[in-house]
Amino acid sequence: MLHIEKMKNDSSRRYLPLTPNAEAVLLDIRKRVQLYQIMFADSYSTEYADYVCCDPLGRLFHPDYVSAHFKVILRQCGLPDVRFHDLRHTCASILIQHQIPLIAVKEYLGHSDISTTANIYIHLEEHSKRTAALLMDTICQPKYQKVAVGGAEHE
Repeated sequence: MLHIEKMKNDSSRRYLPLTPNAEAVLLDIRKRVQLYQIMFADSYSTEYADYVCCDPLGRLFHPDYVSAHFKVILRQCGLPDVRFHDLRHTCASILIQHQIPLIAVKEYLGHSDISTTANIYIHLEEHSKRTAALLMDTICQPKYQKVAVGGAEHE
């Protein structure tokens, strides 16, 4: 198995808050691992005991495992064929559309420079600007009064 500790760059190693859903998944994995350790006894490898992404015998998954099996899961669920990496863009799009500041999106994605985030997702920021402008237009819309001009009423 391939075991790599080196990250792509310094910002690749980051810490994100543990959400209740993520915690529940991790606790479920821990229970499953404990069951596998009992089931497979001496055949279970403890070499990677601190890792989450291991097979039922405790061996590390190959880094391509998720991407390869993602396609199978999409097919089984009748979903469109997309790359696993595309979920990253979906995540960023959702965050930006919910007015999460670009600097927070940059940190969440692990971009080393905010210009990377801005260059990729600027079109979404433009959508937010349009939405904000329309909101302000609605809030600040003047109330026109009908005025008689030359015997006819006009707004």
